[in-house]
Amino acid sequence: MKRLPTSIRELRRVPNHHWSYLERSGEFPFDAQAAGWTDANGWWLAELSFLAYVSRLDFARPILERVGFEGATWITREGTHLFLARAPEFAVVAFRGTLLNEPRNLLTDLRFGLAELEGLGRVHRGFKEALDLVWDDLRQRLDALPVGLPVWFTGHSLGAALATLAAGRWPGPGRRLCTFGSPRVGDASFADAFPLPDHPRVVHQNDLVTVLPPPIGYRHVGRVVHLKDDGSLADGTGFRGRLARNLKRRIPGFLARLGRPGDALDYLVQENVFTDHCPISYVIRSWNHLEAAMGGRSRTGSS
Repeated sequence: MKRLPTSIRELRRVPNHHWSYLERSGEFPFDAQAAGWTDANGWWLAELSFLAYVSRLDFARPILERVGFEGATWITREGTHLFLARAPEFAVVAFRGTLLNEPRNLLTDLRFGLAELEGLGRVHRGFKEALDLVWDDLRQRLDALPVGLPVWFTGHSLGAALATLAAGRWPGPGRRLCTFGSPRVGDASFADAFPLPDHPRVVHQNDLVTVLPPPIGYRHVGRVVHLKDDGSLADGTGFRGRLARNLKRRIPGFLARLGRPGDALDYLVQENVFTDHCPISYVIRSWNHLEAAMGGRSRTGSS
């Protein structure tokens, strides 16, 4: 079992050039034909969403080749960044999340007025405009893939929102979607029209971003896969249930450390609604769940 970093610097490190991406992928291969959640696919896609923060091709390309991708294309336009990687039996489109030192990403997040998206309803204006920057290039490359090839759209945070819009926008019959730490993306009309209503939308603990923008005018899409700190999954747990569980567990843990200020501070750094959102938290907890499930523990999450 891997442990989360105990320093804010390590928790927030993106891009992370020290992480061993998909280190044991050979033991847990990707299931190209799966239509929803599998433990191995969830871990793969969490790692690839984390890798999407890396813009250095000389760093990322050998990783993708090592795990079986035969080709990869990077697309970057005015703060929107993604890669499309092709393996023999499937492809992955992974969008980068928000970089705090990228002002254009922050402006994208804040443009939360609603705009129409091609018959799919109204969506977050900033997310739509960010996807528009790369859409023609991405659409051309997607359309060039073999018809029916499974294509997984994924991403973390802002990347999750862009992956959601891209999966809804591209009509390919092989499209799949799995997101991590996604904010709300559109309104009720978008949720009703969304073509992949039961895709896995992974929420780690009490990730604050997953309850934004507020539900006034916005509605989530997808099926919640609640990723817990103990290496288990809960299928479909709502926000109130997650909050009650985490307060019940975390308050005693903090109180028990009050006599040791250093321990109490480490606990607060590691266990809060902000660090719950860090991409490395999703990667580590996805791995811990996979390792536990393959070690004989029963699986509690599915989609």
